Amino acid sequence: MPLGTGYAEKEDGEVGMTNQEAIETIEANYPPENYTMLREALDMAIDMLKNQEPVKPVVRKGTIWCGKCGILVSQLDNYCSRCGHEVNWYDIGDEAKTAAENENDHPDGGGVSGAGDADRIRGD
Repeated sequence: MPLGTGYAEKEDGEVGMTNQEAIETIEANYPPENYTMLREALDMAIDMLKNQEPVKPVVRKGTIWCGKCGILVSQLDNYCSRCGHEVNWYDIGDEAKTAAENENDHPDGGGVSGAGDADRIRGD
C-alpha cells in the first residue's frame, strides 16, 4: 500500500506520522468556531503532542535544568516534573555529563528541587 502524504517510515520500519506532522494536519483541518468542544479537544491533543517532543537539558554552573521550563532536573528523571517534557539525555554535552556524574557523587543522590529553584534560575 503506498504511503500517504504526511507519513514517514520510522527506524523500526513502522509507518506513521511524526508528532510535528500530526500537529500540522490538525491545524490544517481545524474545525469552524461553532465546534467548540472539538476545538478544545484538538487543542489539548496538540499540547500533548508538543509535550512528547524531548527537550535538551540546559547546564548552568554545573547544574542541569529543563530546557523547556527551567526547573532543576536529575539524571534519574526521564520527564520534567513541572512541564512534563521528556528530557533528551542523548545529546547532552560534556559539561552536562560531568554535572550528572557529580550528582551521583552527592550524598543524597541528587534529585529534583522545588519550583522555587526554577523561579530563581529564570529570575522570576
